[in-house]
Amino acid sequence: MVVKARVVRNRGTGGRKTLARHVNYVERDGVDESGGRGQSFGRDGPLPERDVVEFVESAQDDRHHFRIMVTPERGGELNLRRYTQEVMTQVEADLGTEIRWLAVEHHNTAHPHVHIVARGVDQHGADLVINRAYISQGLRARAQALATETLGLRPERELEQERARDIGADNLTYLDRRMIQTAERSGGVVDVRRSVPLTVGYREQLRQQSAARLERLRAMGYATEVAPGQWRLDPKLADKLRTRGQQLTFAKEVTERLGPRYRYRSVALYNKEAPPEARLVGEVVDRRRVDEISETEVLTVASTRGDLHRVTLSQFSEATGDAVRVGDIVAVTVASRATVSNADRNIVRFARDNDGIYDADLHRSAVIRNPRFGPEIDPDTYVANHVKRLDGLVRRGLVEPIDALRYRVPGDLVAQLESAPPSGRDSGGVVKVERLSALSLREQVRAIGSTWLDGELEAHGGFQSAEGNGSSTVERRLIAASRARMARLEARGLLDVKDGERRVTRATLDRLYLDELSLRAKALSATYGEHLPAAGRRHFIGTVERLEPLASGVHAVVANGEGFLLIPAQGALGRSLGRQLGRRIDLSLEWGVDRVRLLERNIRFVALDLPRLERGLGR
Repeated sequence: MVVKARVVRNRGTGGRKTLARHVNYVERDGVDESGGRGQSFGRDGPLPERDVVEFVESAQDDRHHFRIMVTPERGGELNLRRYTQEVMTQVEADLGTEIRWLAVEHHNTAHPHVHIVARGVDQHGADLVINRAYISQGLRARAQALATETLGLRPERELEQERARDIGADNLTYLDRRMIQTAERSGGVVDVRRSVPLTVGYREQLRQQSAARLERLRAMGYATEVAPGQWRLDPKLADKLRTRGQQLTFAKEVTERLGPRYRYRSVALYNKEAPPEARLVGEVVDRRRVDEISETEVLTVASTRGDLHRVTLSQFSEATGDAVRVGDIVAVTVASRATVSNADRNIVRFARDNDGIYDADLHRSAVIRNPRFGPEIDPDTYVANHVKRLDGLVRRGLVEPIDALRYRVPGDLVAQLESAPPSGRDSGGVVKVERLSALSLREQVRAIGSTWLDGELEAHGGFQSAEGNGSSTVERRLIAASRARMARLEARGLLDVKDGERRVTRATLDRLYLDELSLRAKALSATYGEHLPAAGRRHFIGTVERLEPLASGVHAVVANGEGFLLIPAQGALGRSLGRQLGRRIDLSLEWGVDRVRLLERNIRFVALDLPRLERGLGR
């Protein structure tokens, strides 16, 4: 029996949207017994669409909602709908209140299960608070008891098989937890010697199983026999087995999602406390939620060395409105957390203008009225992120909550944060994912302009493997793409000859960039007039008309009545583009002696400065 439960707060209009998204997710196509769309049901049976809509709309005003996933061990033998109704009836009896809920059966995995969404209010409309112990233990016990009542006790033979599997398992098991508890009570030692007089039955069976498990743990390097029958466990046994189990689960998921023919050197969970390298570069081969009741997403990144990494994203991992996709080339790094964030300064500034009170609804209205926020900034999500930050500050005792959407903020909050030691989520680093190329490897081979692959060819001569053709799928793909790109560039006469060898050089990259720039500018000239060279200009006043995706990165079309510039969206301009579409701006163009970096490639261009633009809240 597996029961997962999560409490999700609905604070702010952005937070409320998560409930609707989750209901749509669990009702998605392909989850019912016939492979069709999931059907919501409640205590009295199937729910028509209008009732589901009414449930979601009503629940959005609750402070929070509950997400529960119940997976009985023999779910295929149960009538999941009736079983779920009985479980929720028992939960209502335990809590002493009627609960409004809906559920959806899922038959799209080897273990049929049910998703339950419960409102966060009781029958009187007050906040429904459920003890954490009941959520983690009581709910599971109730669900297991009802399943046992319906299906009967599990056969002894089946239990013996499960215990035998535990002995050789690579993950944390029931036996491990028992031995860890025993070690904590007996000075760190587990004693599995036979007792005198000899015990029989279950105790003797458990002793034998523990002894066999300890031998397995010794082979894994996690246990040491300090005397005959007496063992000392690794102090971090639970964490190590849990990580090992997650890695094995990850490897299994890779096979299921990418197919048995996808090859890799190793799998690993990306640990921001000890990253495998300072800058992990690779191809995104999968993106999905960490599980079915969470909003958190994970990437599977195939590094250029052939390893697969499972990267857990946070709300700060990607640039706003710029989520990476499968096929993108990315760099994964760990950034240090700032002691004081932009959100902290926004909160203080906004509260200072409102008698020391931060009001989420007023903040949202201000964001909507602010012309600096373009269509890529969702006011609901933006404000919800500030509310999440405030909740963290409340937990640290730095901010006082007034109600669900208002907080009393001290005027010296910034000073307090600068002097206080970081704690909780404010400590450690933040995983950052930077898109190096929005073009797939196949698209980069055919691209007119300069690509990430060209930069690698120029810097390292392409990709090679110690085993020739590469032992992993991503290595083989990179080697094949490098060779195909070299052949394309040679056919276009763009390779330079050095020491009798044709190579990609910096001059090759510049020619590729100028070729694509010229081609795109020619296509745009029918709409915006003459393409004006940036060289020699000190200022240019024009309107940011559109964004143009080039192989080398996104460029902005800045036009006036005379013509237009096509310039890289980097620096201050890059941070402001979404808010500046359709607005007239004054660009100060300053030429530097040195080249500037642009998406892994050196080009001769300008450093941009937008002195007349103010940074938006939190930007």
